[in-house]
Amino acid sequence: MILYPQVPSARQALESEKAIGDVSAPSLSQSLLDSLDFTSSGGSRATILDLRSVRDTVTSVAASHGFPGRPVTARTVPALDADLTRAFCRSTELSVGEGSLPGLWVFMCAILLRDVVNWRWGGEAIVDRFRAGRRNTFYRYWYRGLVLRDDDNHADPYWLIGKLGEDNLVQIAERPYLAGNRDIARAMAKALVGRFDSDVVPQQLLVRDAMARANRAGAILAVRTFRGEAADHFAKQIVEASVSALKRTA
Repeated sequence: MILYPQVPSARQALESEKAIGDVSAPSLSQSLLDSLDFTSSGGSRATILDLRSVRDTVTSVAASHGFPGRPVTARTVPALDADLTRAFCRSTELSVGEGSLPGLWVFMCAILLRDVVNWRWGGEAIVDRFRAGRRNTFYRYWYRGLVLRDDDNHADPYWLIGKLGEDNLVQIAERPYLAGNRDIARAMAKALVGRFDSDVVPQQLLVRDAMARANRAGAILAVRTFRGEAADHFAKQIVEASVSALKRTA
């Protein structure tokens, strides 16, 4: 496993502030790597070649969406975010442990991919998009990929990301109570996407109603313990209940 650099805690705020609006490509050097932290064990430290490989993969995908010259629009954002999620997750293969390290995300967004982050947010990126936290740009991609990765789909394990818009992704992948059980999160996403094509009810309305029902059910049932078929059965019941209720009120 490759261990990626982490910006030391004393420098995190400074690096995040400096990254806002900086569209220059990073200057990767051994002296830079030597100034950063790494996890002490569990894998091999990333080399400059490893970091360039991640950057080349991500920027190549971004370039297919117009990076760096063509502005990102509301229409192009869903496909862009889905493709960047795939590119980043596949090129880094971060473990859950590594992904929990704040300094790693400052490095990824404020140093390695700062120009991509600034372009993604149309020159209006705020400091939260670079510093550690839930709003960090590539942390959001990685976490959504982690929660919704479907290993049963060998051709595209991240296909669910491409089927869900921003609002729906927030509803499913960023609800800590349910997203803490990835089986439930994936099952809910699959059950909901399975109903999108029927146009029975508006997608966002269906997702909001179903996720609210799932949260309420969690107060009664041990939802976080559901795995496999139990998670699938639960999700299908919740989604069908939402569809029935919304059709009655339409």
